[in-house]
Amino acid sequence: MSLLEVKGISKKYPRGDSPALDGVSFSLEGNRILALVGASGSGKTTMLRILAGLEKPDAGEVMLGGKVIANCSGGLAAEARGIGMVFQNHALFPHLTVEKNVLFGVRKMADVAKRELLSELLELVGLPGMAKRFPHELSGGERQRVALARALAPAPRLLLLDEPFSSLDLRLRQAVRDETREILRKRETAAVFVTHDTEDSLAVADRIVVMKEGRVQQAGAPQEVYHAPVNPYVASFFGSCNFLPFHLLGMLERARVSCHVGPTGMAGGESGLWIRPEDLMLEKPVDGADVLCGEVERVSFAGNCQRVFLKCPGDLSVEVRHQRGFAIEVGQVWGIVPVRQDDGIRG
Repeated sequence: MSLLEVKGISKKYPRGDSPALDGVSFSLEGNRILALVGASGSGKTTMLRILAGLEKPDAGEVMLGGKVIANCSGGLAAEARGIGMVFQNHALFPHLTVEKNVLFGVRKMADVAKRELLSELLELVGLPGMAKRFPHELSGGERQRVALARALAPAPRLLLLDEPFSSLDLRLRQAVRDETREILRKRETAAVFVTHDTEDSLAVADRIVVMKEGRVQQAGAPQEVYHAPVNPYVASFFGSCNFLPFHLLGMLERARVSCHVGPTGMAGGESGLWIRPEDLMLEKPVDGADVLCGEVERVSFAGNCQRVFLKCPGDLSVEVRHQRGFAIEVGQVWGIVPVRQDDGIRG
């Protein structure tokens, strides 16, 4: 049995034109991390609020550990659910020390037990010796870790995290999200976190639920969602993805190509394949060869590669990740072929 089961949850706000949630279902096994991912207005925050007990669904139910905690009647009160919460802005009490912030939810615990718990949690989140500091004396990453320690103190069955890394700069963000994943593993705590950042979800989650306009588009492991998206929306949401019409794909004859969505159609009835930029490469065009060619319109340096944008026949735009070898310049014409296992970049 799954630890968390969400079954057919629907929610419509009085002034909303369409449902915030429309029959949302997913599940989470114990000690795993699930990411709810979607653009603004996808319904992910509403779903988190229903899990936390801050909103009541219009239909469906949520079960935690085999017990109904939310339904159209309300379910269990928020404080009775055994669920912890880490807020986007940390929500630490500015007038309380780290010690008092962390122990805020376990004030009835015996003093000796509280001291042991505090020591354990501060060691776990990498903040030993900081118990007497105030939030304004901490960095953004340290405040995030204090918020996590406070949420873990009551030993919740499930932890909810609302955009937990969005307020951190890129370098700190990467470190803190890796630390958060490791901390949750050590505490064997299941978690659901909401994010619009696909990189965060791929790096942290064991399972990803992709949402759009209140509905689940796909649920699966990170590798599955990235490499085998079920529709063009999921494919494009997790990074650049090229749509290549079949009538331009003579290059696929006798070739194996990593197709991410397809065959599928675009507006106007055109059918083709969706292929990620890293699964295409450039080669010098040969007269008479049946190869898709494009003129370089823009080149963007991205550290480990160059993002090359080409204009192809039929006003088709294609992006290729060019990683090494020959130089690419605007105005050049290159052939675009699929990367094969025995191929490198060819000039």
